[in-house]
Amino acid sequence: SPCGERGVPATAGLAAPDALVRLIEQRAPPADVTRPIAAWRRALLAVVARSLDGDRRALVESLVLGERGDVSKELDAAFRTAGVSHVLSVSGLHLAIAAFLFFVGARKLLVRIGPLARRVSARRVAAIAALPAVVLYTLLTGSAIATVRSCVVAMVFLLGAALERPPSTKNALAIAALVLLGASPLALFDPSFQLSFAAALGCTLIAPRLMALLGDRLQGEGLVRRVVRAAAAIVAASIAATLATAPLAAWHFAQVAPAGLIANVVVVPLAEMWVLPVGLVGSLVGAIAFTPGRWLLQLAGLGAGAMAWTVRGFAALPGATSLSTVRAPTMLEALAWYGVLATLVIGGRRAWKIALACALAFAAAIATHAILPRVRPALRMDFLDVGQGDSALVTLPDGATMLIDGGGSFDPRFDPGEALLVPWLERRGTTRIDFVVLTHPHPDHANGLASVVARFPVGEVWTSGVRSGLPALARLETEAARRGAPVVRPHPIERGGAIVKVLSQSPPPNGWSENDGSIVLRIEWAGRAALFAGDVEARAEQRLIDDAPTLGADILKAPHHGSRTSSTPEFAARVHPSIVVFSVGNDSRWGFPAPSVAHRWESLGARTLRTDRDGAVTVTVGAGGAIDVRTARARPPP
Repeated sequence: SPCGERGVPATAGLAAPDALVRLIEQRAPPADVTRPIAAWRRALLAVVARSLDGDRRALVESLVLGERGDVSKELDAAFRTAGVSHVLSVSGLHLAIAAFLFFVGARKLLVRIGPLARRVSARRVAAIAALPAVVLYTLLTGSAIATVRSCVVAMVFLLGAALERPPSTKNALAIAALVLLGASPLALFDPSFQLSFAAALGCTLIAPRLMALLGDRLQGEGLVRRVVRAAAAIVAASIAATLATAPLAAWHFAQVAPAGLIANVVVVPLAEMWVLPVGLVGSLVGAIAFTPGRWLLQLAGLGAGAMAWTVRGFAALPGATSLSTVRAPTMLEALAWYGVLATLVIGGRRAWKIALACALAFAAAIATHAILPRVRPALRMDFLDVGQGDSALVTLPDGATMLIDGGGSFDPRFDPGEALLVPWLERRGTTRIDFVVLTHPHPDHANGLASVVARFPVGEVWTSGVRSGLPALARLETEAARRGAPVVRPHPIERGGAIVKVLSQSPPPNGWSENDGSIVLRIEWAGRAALFAGDVEARAEQRLIDDAPTLGADILKAPHHGSRTSSTPEFAARVHPSIVVFSVGNDSRWGFPAPSVAHRWESLGARTLRTDRDGAVTVTVGAGGAIDVRTARARPPP
């Protein structure tokens, strides 16, 4: 695009141009020193684009220049499942390889200049010459946190070589952390910062311990010994990094990929010893002389193609996807995990006893999480914050799950399933959804469901039977067919003592809105009831009053987000809940929930909760009928 050619990464606009007000006059800023580097980066990307295509181009761009945007979703997911997604970014190892190339190249060049090599130390001069090259490469690849961390570490090592001082990896990492946090203290809470330093510490502190366990078995000369020793070092580093980052990866992304322990042995050498050095040299040469640069880039592309094939193979192994998905750990589990690692690294006479105590605490926490729901069954309802839309996950007392609606917006480009629901379900530890319910075919209820069905095994998909041209409904039905999940009409079920009743599922009469055809469910458990009213409006509410023998409920998902067209006084008096949840988005353009509707429920003594204000709302009904309510955000003081 014209903007992209001028180096503008993004554009923005105003719906009402007259709202733009000039607040302050400011002198033009000085010339941005990063602009020439950005222009150079675009030139190198153009060389790669002219030389390669498809996955090979995307991987070379990602590994060499930090441009990850062209990696397909399918390939990106395969890298995550195989446990080698770190290879796709210009990580610390990438920069270490680049720094090594700069340093060794400069040293060999100086050695060849005889008179100069006799006067100065080639090692010291090469180290000084490599410093600006390392900084330039960091800027060229986008200055990601892991790259900056490795840049600072490499600079410490190079300065040590220049001053002929022995380097310390731990000190270099500490300096890098201080530099990054000094520039941006909030980086401490960034997943990239946490994972980058945890992996580096793991490789620095844990990997040597693992290699020491092998003793002298890998010592000796010969090609076979060297290859085995290098493979063992990669395995040790992979195990160490996985152990150090596992709780963080589980917390932020609900993923820990055991396949990475083996996949790294194959993929890392391909990336660091083939694709990166050959691709880096090829792109630099290609910017000066295209033809020889293209030959080198095509050679790098062969390695990238081998990487893609290997990664897809590991990701396709039976159980790879299910094994890589884990729930987010509790604080106790994370502390116990790191307690074991820290104790083993520090060592000492009591190390094994302390490590064993931490391991037992970790095992007890895992067992408690798995056993407690069976010992203390409950009905749990999570009303999710999906913006202006509906989505709720119901967990029945026997552990069966029912996802009622999947959120959405009236912009089909936003998929709440991929962006919100799937990550939340993974962090929760969900491995299967027994019932997926689409109350009615509107975008704000349907848009996220296809992605959920594509990700998790599903028992049944319930729809109202209303035919619609809504693309999200077609995607849902297609994905359900592909995954072997039957699409059926709603029906009563009983699971773990909880009874799910279908109060309304028939298509609306002519002249009624599609909202009035919403599926309405009533869930009974331990003397309590919850009513999920979809988007029904006044006519359907009256039909429920006339037809439903029992309509009262303790918990109500407010019909139609609290619209004035719903929650009539008669319906409110009949249901008479103690808790009402409005699933609404921030600054709803429809004014949901209507103040008069919220007041109507509150005047009946109900506690009203809103996903825009309170975040996700979790209501739990215990076996004795006690109701517990928790919200993701504390309500601001009045």
